[in-house]
Amino acid sequence: MGIDFCATLGKHYLNYMAEREKVNFIIDEKGFCGFKAMGSVLYIVDMYVDKQFRGSKTCREYVEQLMGICRGFKLKALLCECQKADENFVKNSKWIQILGFKKTQEDEHTVYYSKEVVYG
Repeated sequence: MGIDFCATLGKHYLNYMAEREKVNFIIDEKGFCGFKAMGSVLYIVDMYVDKQFRGSKTCREYVEQLMGICRGFKLKALLCECQKADENFVKNSKWIQILGFKKTQEDEHTVYYSKEVVYG
């Protein structure tokens, strides 16, 4: 009897992040988005969309759900970051900005982004 390594690894990763890092998740058949509250903001920890769903506005749907969570808890902004060492840095930075995030800070290794929560 074999085990599905990817499914097992994925389950353990999600459990680890939830237990150790206090990360919550949006999970569906298209992928997942990990997030956690940090003071008056919500921070996107990780986001993954399965290849077959890329280009289907899944990231936009996740961001809209996160903005709803922000409004529900009266948070000020949604934050994320992009690591310059990531092989997909240029592509990821582009889609982050397409989703309405503004660059707020940059250092040697990371670019930080914020999307203000609009009320009313």
